[in-house]
Amino acid sequence: MRNAHLYGELERTYHELAELDRMKSEFIAIASHELRSPLALVIGYTQMLRDRNEGQTREYAQRALEGATKITQIVDDLTKLRQNDIQRPELKRETVAIDGLVRQVIERLNDDAAQRAHTVTLQTPGDELIVAVERDKFLLMVGNLLSNAITFTPPNGNIHVRLTVWRHAELMRSVQAAAINPSLRRLDTIHSGEWAIVEVYDTGIGIPREHQSRIFERFYQVAHSLTRTHGGVGLGLALVAESIMHHQGLVWMEANTPQGSCFRLAIPLPAAATGL
Repeated sequence: MRNAHLYGELERTYHELAELDRMKSEFIAIASHELRSPLALVIGYTQMLRDRNEGQTREYAQRALEGATKITQIVDDLTKLRQNDIQRPELKRETVAIDGLVRQVIERLNDDAAQRAHTVTLQTPGDELIVAVERDKFLLMVGNLLSNAITFTPPNGNIHVRLTVWRHAELMRSVQAAAINPSLRRLDTIHSGEWAIVEVYDTGIGIPREHQSRIFERFYQVAHSLTRTHGGVGLGLALVAESIMHHQGLVWMEANTPQGSCFRLAIPLPAAATGL
């Protein structure tokens, strides 16, 4: 009787959680849809106002535009989150050189880095790194890592992006020593071939050790939501983790970075990908 009662309680709890998840998904869908049209109007008219004025009026319009753009980015993240929940489509992989894609991400974020007087450098190997990825998802992953580095690095900081190739043993040493890696449960199944590594290192404020185990969770933020100063809703790293796992890859944070933060993204090279 007791087991039957416990089973009934567990079943009720499961249905309540399922209903909460449905309501969350529905809220995200409605909020995203309803915010997009007015945001597009705000951004359009604010750009027009900025471009037609000078002095303080132009400066105020630019600040308003930056605020509206941040809201748009949040809406985009919420939309991607819902898409991940309601569908798991096959990746539309392309065989591409990731060097060019990483440069594209850096160019997109050049203005953000310049506003904070950051120096962004890129180091690549002599040969192109060819991988099979879904282009938009790869741009999203690298873009989120680089955007975080820009946001959480004080003005006049340095951000270094490095592309390299690691063998299996080097990958395992780094991942096993990592502060946190959301793909740890897959380590015993990954292929022993070579991997393309995208490393994003910054000289920013870093992440306290007590928070490092949760940084890839959805909506988790290191600072208290009422006192933090950097914005966002805590979805950037969660989206990176979910996207890289769809690519049979890995993402982790370097545990012993002397200053700032270092994140590494690993994607199997084509020869290795066939064995996954």
